Amino acid sequence: MTETLNISVPDDTKVWRYMDFAKFVAMLTQKGLYFPRVDKLEDSFEGATGLGKREEEWDRFYLNFFRSAITSPPGASTIEFSPEDIEDRAQRLLRDWKSIGSRDRTSFVSCWHANTGESEALWRLYCPPATAGVAVQTTVRALWDATENEPSSVVGRVHYLDFRKSFADPHYRVFCKRASLSHENEVRVVVKNEDNISDSGKLIPADLGEIIQSVAVSPFAPSWFDGVVREVITNFGFIFEVRTSEILERPFF
Repeated sequence: MTETLNISVPDDTKVWRYMDFAKFVAMLTQKGLYFPRVDKLEDSFEGATGLGKREEEWDRFYLNFFRSAITSPPGASTIEFSPEDIEDRAQRLLRDWKSIGSRDRTSFVSCWHANTGESEALWRLYCPPATAGVAVQTTVRALWDATENEPSSVVGRVHYLDFRKSFADPHYRVFCKRASLSHENEVRVVVKNEDNISDSGKLIPADLGEIIQSVAVSPFAPSWFDGVVREVITNFGFIFEVRTSEILERPFF
């Protein structure tokens, strides 16, 4: 019913996080990366298995799978159960299987855009002309290093699915999103909520000097904003490469 996803992404992949200036200052102040909980993100499909109208189809598939597994377990002779026992066990397994998906939605996540250069679409989405902002650039390897003290952390590539035809991989629901969001080209870091924290997010302390490789200033910001970004970075004791956006490069004709 589903294909196992390959979420691996090369360590040298360049990734970006576009943010308004307030969030950038918060990152510098907190000296770490903030991971919101998956179920607190705006997209209602975060961590979803599929479309609500296809839930019965998904249930039927797994109920049949569980019924078969109960009566003919691998490596064992056929076990005799009453039809009622088979159904009760299958329904219980289905409930347990679906509860795993609910727990996955309490995980914490940091979302990044994979690209060799800047994305004008994401500048406009996250730092529109009325909002001065920056894009922080790093690599997948740096994200792994930043979360090395989190045993459950996984850095992976997001897959974009047509939920009219597909279901999310049960093991990687949090790495599946709707096809309509494919422009995000997302790489995300997921940290399991093993302590069942009820907070809306988790701050993971990290060496920003090692993570942040460069900071691009929004192409829509006023000319004086570049100086403000540089001064704030210096005041926090960091040394980052700060550059104007490549979107501002001029053509010739």
